[in-house]
Amino acid sequence: MAPSTMWGREITGRSAARLKAGMVGDAIDVSIGAPGGPVCWKPMFNGGLVASVTCRSATSFITVRSGALPVLDPRAAVAARGADLTVVPRREARATLREFDDDLDVLARARAVVGVGAAVPPEDYPLLHPVLRALGAELAATRKVTDRGWQPRARQIGVTGRSVAPRLYVAIGTSGKFTHMAGVGSAAVVLGINSDPAAPLFDSVDVGVVADWREALPRLVSALEQHGVSRGSALLVRGSTG
Repeated sequence: MAPSTMWGREITGRSAARLKAGMVGDAIDVSIGAPGGPVCWKPMFNGGLVASVTCRSATSFITVRSGALPVLDPRAAVAARGADLTVVPRREARATLREFDDDLDVLARARAVVGVGAAVPPEDYPLLHPVLRALGAELAATRKVTDRGWQPRARQIGVTGRSVAPRLYVAIGTSGKFTHMAGVGSAAVVLGINSDPAAPLFDSVDVGVVADWREALPRLVSALEQHGVSRGSALLVRGSTG
C-alpha cells in the first residue's frame, strides 16, 4: 500500500507492471482479511457511486487517498518483522524547482478543518477567520466551490477530491451530500451548521446546529473563548462532546 501521491502512484504502478500484479489506485477505503484478498473501495462515474474492487493476482498494489484511513495509535499496533532487503541506488536525484498553487499536504496535517459549501460566497470568507484562528483550523471546500474557482483544487473534500481525518471537521454552508461527506468519514468529530433542518448534512454529523452560519459562528467563537480554548489547545476532542 502507498499514498495516492505522485510518488506513490509512480512506484506502485511500476512495481505492479514489473511483477505483473494487480493494482487499485486512489482507494478511499480498504478491507483486509477477505477470502479473495483485500477489497478496495473507490469512486466511479465521476463520484456517482463507490465500487468495490479486488485483484485476482496473489500480490496486490493499492494507493490510498491521504486521510481516507483513520490514524491509529502506534502503541496499539502489533509489531511484525518483515524481510530485510538490500537496495543499491542507481543514481541520485535532486529537485531544483518546486511550484504549486497550494500545499497538497496542509489538510492531511491539520488537526481541525473547516469545510465550506457554495452557500458561503468568497466575499464572506473573512467572517470565517475568527473560527479558523480559534480552532487552529485549515479551510477546505466542496466541489461546487472549487468548480467556481473560489478555492484551489487541493482544498476540495469528497469523493472526487481529498479525504481528511482531522480530530474536528466543521461543515458550513453545504447540504452534506454523500459525495462530500464521504471525504470526512474518518474525522473524529463532525460538526455541521445549516439553516435547513431537513438537510442531509444532519444524517452524517456528530453535532448539528440548525441556524444561519453567520449567526452561529460568532456564538461558537465566543463559547470557545469563554472556555479558554485557543489555537494551541483547541483540539481536546476525542470522539465525544461535552
